[in-house]
Amino acid sequence: MYTLIIYNMKRVIYFIVICSMMFASCGEEFLNLNPQDDLNLEGFYANETDMNMAVLSAYSGLRNVGLTTLGEIRSDNTTYSWLAGNPIDERGIDEFKEPLLETNGNLNGMWNNCYSLILRCNIVLAKNPDATFTQERLRTQYEAEARFMRAYAYFVLNMVYQGFSTDGQLLGVCKVDKLISQTESYEIVRAPLEEIYNFIIEDLTFAAANLPRSYAGEDRGRVIQAGAVGMLAKVYMFMAGFPLNKGNEYYNRAIQQMEHLYSSYPEVTLAPTYQHLWSSPHNMTLYTKNSVESLFEIQYMKGAPGESCANGWNNSFAPRFDDGTVLTSGGGSGNNAPTMNMSSAYEYGDPRKYVSMRDGWTSKAGIWQNDKYV
Repeated sequence: MYTLIIYNMKRVIYFIVICSMMFASCGEEFLNLNPQDDLNLEGFYANETDMNMAVLSAYSGLRNVGLTTLGEIRSDNTTYSWLAGNPIDERGIDEFKEPLLETNGNLNGMWNNCYSLILRCNIVLAKNPDATFTQERLRTQYEAEARFMRAYAYFVLNMVYQGFSTDGQLLGVCKVDKLISQTESYEIVRAPLEEIYNFIIEDLTFAAANLPRSYAGEDRGRVIQAGAVGMLAKVYMFMAGFPLNKGNEYYNRAIQQMEHLYSSYPEVTLAPTYQHLWSSPHNMTLYTKNSVESLFEIQYMKGAPGESCANGWNNSFAPRFDDGTVLTSGGGSGNNAPTMNMSSAYEYGDPRKYVSMRDGWTSKAGIWQNDKYV
């Protein structure tokens, strides 16, 4: 113990001496230089190229806000077909067996991921007005994209964390509409649910009015006007029902948004069949991604180092003990497995079922495995 203290003290003294020598030999200009190999808040966001990178950073945050665990698995639609040991967090969500405490990794993970996305959007919105643009339309577009993604994050947060407080007030989540300090963050409390929804509507209304109608080339997959219009319709639908119970007025608002979508965006239409959303028997590149029916899709990319940008849901949703029959590479995890209720919800012969889920699989040994998967 004493040896450790003495050793550390020697290191501290040595560090102070070295730093003093360095500071004595450095002028103010050197200390104020922005590190060229580190993109940071102060030295970045200067022009439209920087701002585009900031917007794309927000898009990358969308990959971490999926509602599989806290949406589908918590519903009657899907479950875990296999769990190792006794995972309290997962069973608490799936089977309502345990109280969902703040220590639940799924709960605090979703909360942190959504507010990380909101932070990225707020950075764009704070830095965008002062950046230098050669094309002003891009300034407006980037603001619209950031506001759409911020609205989406708050919509997800509302769906998961809304509820009544002990005094009966219907609460949403913490409203963070600008860049704040760590000290300020401690002072923010949950806002009324309707206030958060109205904030979402403001962002989506701006996005719907200012996003491009379409993109070409490598920009395809960024959110379009129709995506914001469709999202706004969905928000009105949620506000019409429980727990806000806004009723017919908001159902009619949703209808008006969808009528506007169909009449104003003829380029957005229905795919020929449900199966065409995932694959076309004649052209495998025609409908598999960002199809004519797509209003907005979160984008993934294969081939990055460690597949850090790829979508791992194929493996996550595949049967845990697949022997290579279902998957072409890697193993399955058995997450998000359809329940019997979900399987039975399809009428006999419904062509959508075979596209959406399977009731089992036949192993390489020819043995039927009664193991449902999407």
